[in-house]
Amino acid sequence: MRISTTFSATIVAMLASLLFSPVLHAAVQAMLDRYQAYEGDQLTLTIEADTRDPGEPDLAPLSKDFRILGKNASTQVRIVNGQRSDKVSWRIGLEPLRLGKLQIPPIRVGREQTQALEVTVSQVPEE
Repeated sequence: MRISTTFSATIVAMLASLLFSPVLHAAVQAMLDRYQAYEGDQLTLTIEADTRDPGEPDLAPLSKDFRILGKNASTQVRIVNGQRSDKVSWRIGLEPLRLGKLQIPPIRVGREQTQALEVTVSQVPEE
């Protein structure tokens, strides 16, 4: 049974796009513990880097809309079947400085940067 050249080329292209997709294999990524908050709430921004020594994240762009309350770092090293993988994580406490839709701009970590995020900050509802 022969598989057509076009079909084979399509399969190879699909596999290559999955393997090299920047979304699936981002070296640095960011996430929030929640994307909706109330005035006065503390948010936790987590930045993860899949590299041994990425450098420190540049948190200066956050100062426009957030007060930085603290930062913790942790490192994870895994060795599976002789293959080493490293992950560095930072957890950053943030306090929004105003109401509305706030942007967490891309954060530079070494030569990489995170994606932008958005959080909506609302007034505390009256009871």
